[in-house]
Amino acid sequence: MKSFEIQSHILPSRIYGIDFSGAKDAGKKIWVAGGRIEGNVVNIEECWRASELHGAGNERERCLTALRGFIAKETDSAIGIDFPFGLPLAMVKEKSWEDFVIRFPEHYGSAGDFREKCKKAAPDSVIAAYATSCALHDHFAVEINKNYCIEGYVFV
Repeated sequence: MKSFEIQSHILPSRIYGIDFSGAKDAGKKIWVAGGRIEGNVVNIEECWRASELHGAGNERERCLTALRGFIAKETDSAIGIDFPFGLPLAMVKEKSWEDFVIRFPEHYGSAGDFREKCKKAAPDSVIAAYATSCALHDHFAVEINKNYCIEGYVFV
């Protein structure tokens, strides 16, 4: 029988969940929920549209810039982000989602590079069309190296 050591982690007491959108009016469609961990229970204390963040609005670029600023300031919090998109299988060469997220900046130098590779991997797919309209990489590449991913959720 193998033995192994379990590492203990201290979870932050403040958590946020972000339901993401790359739509043109992202400020209306991105929702942020904030709460606290108390024992084994998560108590959601607040929920708001991303357009309510300082400097945001409904327009995608302003909203995503404000969201990035919000995430960067929450250094003592856990933040889960649900990105509503898939990728053509040909674009995911890593064996785990975590490895894919960590290596994302190495594979895609810009939002344009990401869009072009999506189009080439699946030229007729809805996913490639969605990737064309989603400038996700430009807004989260700075943070992505500090993140890890579990079952499709990115934690900062």
